[in-house]
Amino acid sequence: MNQKAGAVAIARGAASTAVGGGFFTIQGRGSHGSMPQHGIDSVVVASEVVMALQTVVSHSMAPDRFAVVTVGSLKAGEAPNVIADSARLGLRCGPRRPMTGRR
Repeated sequence: MNQKAGAVAIARGAASTAVGGGFFTIQGRGSHGSMPQHGIDSVVVASEVVMALQTVVSHSMAPDRFAVVTVGSLKAGEAPNVIADSARLGLRCGPRRPMTGRR
């Protein structure tokens, strides 16, 4: 439900979700891109975490329950030829029913 600032909206039933989440850092070990065996690639680990999180709702919740898991940001490294030593994920979880959040 999008409203202008200062407006009040009323809806029948649930109109929004609860929100939880935050920022999470995955610590790896940086190395030069030509020697990946010397590093622990935080981008690969972060990518696996994102893929796993995308299945949380679809594979662990009943179809009549509504929830949202959003990874809105993934930031790592600055140079294209360097394996980043850390990756930062921005995550939000939004169950509609309070019981959905407690599992």
